[in-house]
Amino acid sequence: MLTTLKLNDRLVIRDKRYLINEMQSDLTTGDVDFSLISDFSEVKPITYIITPVGTGGVQSIAILFSNGASEVRVSKSANASNVTLSSVLFTSEGYLIIGVPPNGARTITITLDTEYLNGNKDINYIIINQQ
Repeated sequence: MLTTLKLNDRLVIRDKRYLINEMQSDLTTGDVDFSLISDFSEVKPITYIITPVGTGGVQSIAILFSNGASEVRVSKSANASNVTLSSVLFTSEGYLIIGVPPNGARTITITLDTEYLNGNKDINYIIINQQ
């Protein structure tokens, strides 16, 4: 794994996100020293997907937590009764797998409700447009 890491990559250590600022490796021992910076940048899981009418497919969407987020609840619009969601609740970062069957023209809205430890809430959307 260390061979794929580079500067400015994000690491999650004990539920906190960091950016790699510096890294030094000792080639004889394989030890790596990191200089990390706390990552407070906003992460918004918003995606717009277009699929042709009459086709379906599976979409894999990364669910990334903003700092202080405790959970993300996932729901779908009423016209999406035949759309499958791999999970409706995330308590840590992961991937939402959305199964979209072939259908006529429609716009599907997947709502991501984020709750924060301080009680704040945030809403983001994934829009799937079958046209």
